[in-house]
Amino acid sequence: MAIAILLICSFTVEGQNSNETKMDNFINALMKKMTLNVLETNKKAIDLYTKFGFEIEGVLKNDKLLSDGKFYDTVVMGRFV
Repeated sequence: MAIAILLICSFTVEGQNSNETKMDNFINALMKKMTLNVLETNKKAIDLYTKFGFEIEGVLKNDKLLSDGKFYDTVVMGRFV
């Protein structure tokens, strides 16, 4: 089971016209670290996340039971912003 939390806010930044720039400033002010979980079998995703600066922080052994009846590890990755 996964739980996601979405934070929706309205904010303004003086002297900035771009909503994208405002969002970047907002995220940089509040977010210090991003984490994610990915199945060990998803090598392409792990490679992509690594290219974006994520590092493997740990492995949850035999964490997921899939429809094939086998258990798989979950790779925990993180990145400071």
